[in-house]
Amino acid sequence: MQGHVDVAVPGDAAAAQRMAAAARGDAVAFSTLCESYAPMLLGTALRVLGDRTAAERAVYTVLLEAWRSTRLYDARHFSVRVWWTIGVRNAALRALPEHRAARMAAMHDTQITTLDDRTEAADLGPLRQAVQAAMLDLDDEPRSALQLAYFEGLGAAEIADRSHTGADAVRTHVADGLRRFAAALAGAAPKDAPLGPAERLAAAYLLGELSPDDVARFDLGEPLGGFKAHEVAALRDAVHGIALYTFPASPMPHLRARLLAAIAGPERLTPFEGDLAALLGIRRSEARELLARVDAPHGWRDDAAGLRLLPLEPGPEDHGPESMSGAPDDLEVTMVQRPAWPRDCLVRAAPGATIPSRYPHSEARVLVLQGSLRHAEHAAQPGDTVFWRPGTALGAAEPGASELIVAISASAARRPTRR
Repeated sequence: MQGHVDVAVPGDAAAAQRMAAAARGDAVAFSTLCESYAPMLLGTALRVLGDRTAAERAVYTVLLEAWRSTRLYDARHFSVRVWWTIGVRNAALRALPEHRAARMAAMHDTQITTLDDRTEAADLGPLRQAVQAAMLDLDDEPRSALQLAYFEGLGAAEIADRSHTGADAVRTHVADGLRRFAAALAGAAPKDAPLGPAERLAAAYLLGELSPDDVARFDLGEPLGGFKAHEVAALRDAVHGIALYTFPASPMPHLRARLLAAIAGPERLTPFEGDLAALLGIRRSEARELLARVDAPHGWRDDAAGLRLLPLEPGPEDHGPESMSGAPDDLEVTMVQRPAWPRDCLVRAAPGATIPSRYPHSEARVLVLQGSLRHAEHAAQPGDTVFWRPGTALGAAEPGASELIVAISASAARRPTRR
């Protein structure tokens, strides 16, 4: 397994672009990704669990968490497919102990479990065929050991008990199987040289023999065991190519409907909970609770035309002068300015509505959560943070776009962040 093993597919770049759009709150882009990869993910989960309800629960949980974490995704570390595959396999293995009986009843042999052979992302087809051909080219012992380790999460000792051999022999079978599997995917002839540290590292990962910290590094494709980041990422991608040694399963309509309802409804703003927590200096759990209040009717109050305000704390407001009451009687000029908003608040603005000056003496930071804000000479999109200079209008909600929702803090620079 020396060098880089490329198990990318043409759709990986497009998936990364859609994930970038999802990180800006684009639920349609994320839904498209789910449609493309859900059959593959469900096939993997069903292969592990043997129970469709449990498998769909695992896939739903992982995809919902992926939506919440879109802003953490980094295409330089892994493809969307590998990221989600790792999550679904881990979720399925955690649920496996209570579903072993169902799994054993569903398994007909130790090779490919035939599921619903339905449509999945078209560019996964050639990779799936290559994975299946590579696995079938292996000898029985390494192929069986790879499947038991990947789809059942068994360690070397457990596989040795089943195969009536020693744990060291299992480790050798897994390491050699991974080397030959990766070479076949890369279109290269396997080497008959003694197993090296790369194969041993990948086998230790698959057999659950790395520390939790090292597992995390392996999953993230970070430097580990003397190997560079891209080398670890290649090993990881080859290991999780085994997930395609099954057939895709078509998700039931209710799974799609439930996920779409969540990301288009109460969960639509959760990708920005980390940004909101940083803005307000609160914990992520508190930020999630605040985002859940966005669609609640209570607490909101009307402000200027097209604007509604949700104060986040009862602290002091930055009031500007409401009138010049000390002016001479013959001065017929009266300055009137609306009271400033609370230092921390959420604001909703109808498309086209202008957000006038509200902080005459303080600079504020503004996080866009939904819609588009015309600020200065550019449009701020969801996830963008802009600075609101004292005594100036913030800007306007983009006409023709969705309702603008922003979080505002005029005290962000003063408050220490809590973790």
